[in-house]
Amino acid sequence: MKHAYYISQDLDEMESAHNDLVDQGVRDKHIHVYSDADADVQEHHLRTVSDFEKTDVIRSGTYGAVIGVILASLMLALPTVLSIESPVGNMPFIFGAIVLLGFSTWEGGLLGIQRENQKFAFVNDDIHHGEHLMIVDYDENASSAVEKAMQTHPTLRQVSL
Repeated sequence: MKHAYYISQDLDEMESAHNDLVDQGVRDKHIHVYSDADADVQEHHLRTVSDFEKTDVIRSGTYGAVIGVILASLMLALPTVLSIESPVGNMPFIFGAIVLLGFSTWEGGLLGIQRENQKFAFVNDDIHHGEHLMIVDYDENASSAVEKAMQTHPTLRQVSL
């Protein structure tokens, strides 16, 4: 899937562009609007980007999981490197590795839920100043239809990542 990004302050024009895109064959569920004014977006019968997608929870949680794997590996290597023996075998180290992995992933997610999604960093300042970002997901074979529909909406300016 390809993505096209259009930014504007005019939600009426975005609604009109949305209708033109749907008329050209782009499915409604593939058109979203990222905005600070979700209620206004919904009044114009447009889909908003979910609050979950506005955060960086997935990216930060993934980083936390990577750090957790590293810490868990170190925990599992500890008995071999330090020649530690336990009456119950390696179970305490295995349990510690699981706890470290889970905690790191959880902590990464908590940090990410407090941050804005880095995917939209290129327009965050514009969004916070009252603009709206329309995100159109489409297949390769629909690119001409998307371009044709968007040519009739000059107030929507295309932006790229």
